[in-house]
Amino acid sequence: MQNPLAEVPLFQGLDRPALEYLSQRLHPRQYRNGEVLFGQGDQGDGLYLIEQGTVRVYRVTAAGKEITLALRGAGEFVGDMSLLDGLPRSASACAQGADCHCGFLHKEDLQQLLRQQPEAALTMLKVLSRRLREAGDNLEELAFSTIQQRLASLLLRLCRVEGEVEGTDTILPGWVSYQSLSVMLGTARECVNRVAVSLVESGALVRRGRRLVVPHPEILEEFKEGWGEVLKSPTRP
Repeated sequence: MQNPLAEVPLFQGLDRPALEYLSQRLHPRQYRNGEVLFGQGDQGDGLYLIEQGTVRVYRVTAAGKEITLALRGAGEFVGDMSLLDGLPRSASACAQGADCHCGFLHKEDLQQLLRQQPEAALTMLKVLSRRLREAGDNLEELAFSTIQQRLASLLLRLCRVEGEVEGTDTILPGWVSYQSLSVMLGTARECVNRVAVSLVESGALVRRGRRLVVPHPEILEEFKEGWGEVLKSPTRP
């Protein structure tokens, strides 16, 4: 039977003994919705492998607003920056929407493995470098994108992490509401409501009872890229 860690991008390419070594050193941890895994400024002592649920990575601005940097789902990991610089955490992370099950790996245990298999560091560096590029893209989005573009981008991320696909529709989980979206975007709910209405009118977003549905992700992609403002038709083919 294949070790489940072999499916984690950070550890792909490791041999069976290395994966077994890591599996034996994973400490199970469970977090309820909203519970913090680690806080901005905490000492970075290891990383978290997400086994179930979603983790939201965010920073708190000087004005006290939370800005979502990333959403991570099962098979992904958070807290990886502590492996690189040993500095305090640069962001916070919390369970989002439902209970979250993680495996915690102490930094010392991973460093011991890398001393034994230094070639494994090359694979990890590639994955971590992609994370740094993603972080740069997110900062650019925060700096230069409109609220409409940011909302479209967030909805697409939620589709990838937690969406339930039915035909061409992607149904978002029940906890995704205009209120939760406003918190993740760090903006007023009224603003999110107004922009969401424009997405509904364009056919990029549908309300089905209390659930939000994305019928055609490609329409949201147009809004994300800034092309969607010209769309006026309430439906799309």
